[in-house]
Amino acid sequence: MKQFLFLFSLFILSLSLGLTAEAVCSTTANQAASFIKTYHLRDNTDGFGVLATRDGGYLLTGDTIWAKAMSVPNAFAIKTDATGKLVWSQQFSSQSTGQSQTANTKRISTQTTDGSFVTATDVIDFVDDKYFSQKELWGDIIVSKLDAKGKQLWSLMVGDYSMDFPQKIWSTADGGVVLLVKLMKTGYGQEIADTEAIPQSSVFIKINKNGKVEWSKKMNWTAIDAQYLPDGGFIALANVALTVAEQPEHILGPEIAIGDLPTIIRLDNKLNISWAKSLEMIPSEINSIASISSSSFTMGVTKFRMMGGDFRAVQPTPDNGFLTIGFDNLLLTKGLKGTVGPITQFDPRPLVAVKVDKQGNYQWTKKLTGNLSSGITANDIKVTPTVDGDFVIMQDVIRDSAGQKAKYEDAGNKAKLLRDKCDEFNCKLPGDETKIPAVKPYYEASNKAGKVLAEAWAGNIELIKIDPDFNPRWIKKIDVERTLTGYDLKPTSDKGVIVSGKIETTKMYFYINNWYPYNEAILIKVDANGGIASCASISDQSKAIVQDQSSYLVMQDMKVGSEDLKLKINKTVKPKITNIKNTVRDICQYKNNNIKSVCSYINSPSIAAPLINQTGVIPAVKTWAQINFDNAQEGKIETDKSQQINDELLPILKQVFGQVKMVDNMSGLWLTYKFPRLVTRADVEVIEKKYMELGYKIEESVGGILNVSKIGRSLRFNFSVTNPMEGKLELNL
Repeated sequence: MKQFLFLFSLFILSLSLGLTAEAVCSTTANQAASFIKTYHLRDNTDGFGVLATRDGGYLLTGDTIWAKAMSVPNAFAIKTDATGKLVWSQQFSSQSTGQSQTANTKRISTQTTDGSFVTATDVIDFVDDKYFSQKELWGDIIVSKLDAKGKQLWSLMVGDYSMDFPQKIWSTADGGVVLLVKLMKTGYGQEIADTEAIPQSSVFIKINKNGKVEWSKKMNWTAIDAQYLPDGGFIALANVALTVAEQPEHILGPEIAIGDLPTIIRLDNKLNISWAKSLEMIPSEINSIASISSSSFTMGVTKFRMMGGDFRAVQPTPDNGFLTIGFDNLLLTKGLKGTVGPITQFDPRPLVAVKVDKQGNYQWTKKLTGNLSSGITANDIKVTPTVDGDFVIMQDVIRDSAGQKAKYEDAGNKAKLLRDKCDEFNCKLPGDETKIPAVKPYYEASNKAGKVLAEAWAGNIELIKIDPDFNPRWIKKIDVERTLTGYDLKPTSDKGVIVSGKIETTKMYFYINNWYPYNEAILIKVDANGGIASCASISDQSKAIVQDQSSYLVMQDMKVGSEDLKLKINKTVKPKITNIKNTVRDICQYKNNNIKSVCSYINSPSIAAPLINQTGVIPAVKTWAQINFDNAQEGKIETDKSQQINDELLPILKQVFGQVKMVDNMSGLWLTYKFPRLVTRADVEVIEKKYMELGYKIEESVGGILNVSKIGRSLRFNFSVTNPMEGKLELNL
């Protein structure tokens, strides 16, 4: 493990590009490049990965396929100069990658200290006869080292006779690399249809500069993201199952997790666990049976733990802490009983960020809501640091977030009119819609509305630049041709980022009686302000809301582990790497302008200024009683009798609980009140004495039940003394 001395990810960038990351945003003018270029190899080309190279250019990696030949995709690597101009294109012709669509991170690469490139991709066509019948066909990982001109220096196949995927790769100071891969458990046959049901884990593999594996270490969790730290350790993000003791039948136990819990994990330079902290909602509680015998049982409380968000990325911050970013859990501030409308394809999906210090101590949680909809297919985000100390978030969005709902409803209405007319005029055969004069106008209207909706739903890319406190400096939308999908982004030396992805072009090919758009890999270079000079494909999005959610999220210690692993597959191979024809075209011409970085924040009245915790004070966690009280809406007194009783009761409740909300009168049948804390038996006894002082007779007082009466009036109080989630009173009139 002595060789296990890594460099911080931004320091690697500095080493590669001659940079020093700035601690704060600087408005000093600098040269900033921008362009949009596409690369056409075969019918469909996906730019899954990108790397900013030491010479100022880029390495684009991905898959390409002859769709018309019904073939499997092949991996490729494309080297460009700083303007996106092609230097060389190489195809890994023996690396058929039928798994590519299920891999989380697609194709990855890094540049080593000697200027060479190391790529990693999953393969299915290197077969070991001993294991072919049941395991080897699933695929393993090829790691290839190419020199600066794309010539193969060595290739290594690693894996576990299972379905294996590369996840991340980093260069090391000794000229080698560290590879993070996902291995699925062996022993599962080809009949397994749901690959997500197969046990899997992440493995770190150290490979030296000559292509020899030095060591490998297995985690008992699967990383969603991980970053390389200056002390040789890692910060990782994973969804981890809660370990609970087995309980007798009919016993829930002290706590239950609803799904795996997102967890930040700190690894030292020997890949041992330093700490692991979950990111959770405040646990919900219910009364449950704690023990049971033949003649009796005892009651206890069961806590339900649930993820605090759908987290996708983790990054170190300039103050040596860590920031994890993902999609917001809309139940976070409402609880399991909260009324939350479903997120539809028409709604922006809020982002969430959680900040911890270097020891994993919780600092804050914030939510960011923009105005762009991610549609029904986008389900991932990517995050990269920039060399000026900020971060850029990328996600897929749709072209017309504001107008798509109206266009969706219009297309649906016109389609219904067409169906109704077809029923009326007895359309039976395909094409009758255009042949029957009374139906044809409805067909044309429906067809036109469908095309308008398809345009509105076309894919775009959203880029959001944030500071380390999660305040957005700018939000941009990039719209290219038919539809655009973003896969990867990396920082560049001029404070900008480079984005890789694919587009559906306006150029079509004909196959089996249909026309299909060509897919091309794409590189998008944006400057520090998210701009692409003289390019109409990019637009500003000036609305965002930042909200503090710190009091609604909690972090708890989690049990995770790691162990040494000997790889079952670890052998030198010789895949065929050849040149491949590559057609490059400009969508936005290369520009290199002198610009000043935007260091302010989005000019929107709804955005908060840089927010909380400037003093380092950790916010107090709210109770569900307080949250339910905050979320409750004041009701209206509906009858004179209710008003009289409320006027008598409300001062008493305020003396006991401080704050009170009357939330329901139900046509004068009862009064319901909520309080910012739980109710105790002692509270009931205080209220009992107050009513005695008012001349009421106590008919019953036990637990949360209090019945009082006087001439002409009888009141039955039901206080929530056994409810662990809210303070509540229901008063029957």
